[in-house]
Order: sequence, then structure tokens, then C-alpha cells
Amino acid sequence: MNRRLIILLLVVGCWRKPQIIFLSPIAGDQASATIAMSYTYDGILSNLDIQWDDALKTAIEKCQNWGYKEAEIFGEGVETCLDKMCSVIQVEVVYQCHYHK
Repeated sequence: MNRRLIILLLVVGCWRKPQIIFLSPIAGDQASATIAMSYTYDGILSNLDIQWDDALKTAIEKCQNWGYKEAEIFGEGVETCLDKMCSVIQVEVVYQCHYHK
């Protein structure tokens, strides 16, 4: 019985329309030339369409305001559960500003 339920949930999850996710700037540090951005999603059976190109464009704009030319994602994102059941998750990523193009 449990196996059938798990299979059913996986199949239903795959059929869900992708949730379009935009990252939002949450912090910036001009001294270290970094921009922190985040997004939040429902952790259960999520089908995400994360707009990475839009996030990079935003990070580049912020970096250019500080006199840098480019930005690139720095390291891996950090996931944080926002409730006890981990049904809502926040992901934070950091972009590094640089002069290279």
C-alpha cells in the first residue's frame, strides 16, 4: 500500500506544471563584491523552473552599479527549511562581482 502511494505521488508530482521561480536580491556587500539572492519554494513534489538567466542579469546590474563588469555564481546554494516539516524551503545563492568579461 505505501509503495503504491509513493509511486502515485511521484507520478502526480511529475505532471505538475512547473512553478516559475525568480530570485530576489537579499543582501549585497560592496567590500567583498558579493550579491546574495534567494528564492522560496514548496518542498513537497515541487517542479521548479528557476530563472537563472534573470538572476544573473540582476546580479550583473548590481555589480555594475559598484563599478564591476560581470558577475558569476559563487559556490553552491544553501537550502534552509522554513518550517518544522520542511514543506517550505528557502535557497540562498551568492554571486561574485568581477572585472573580467
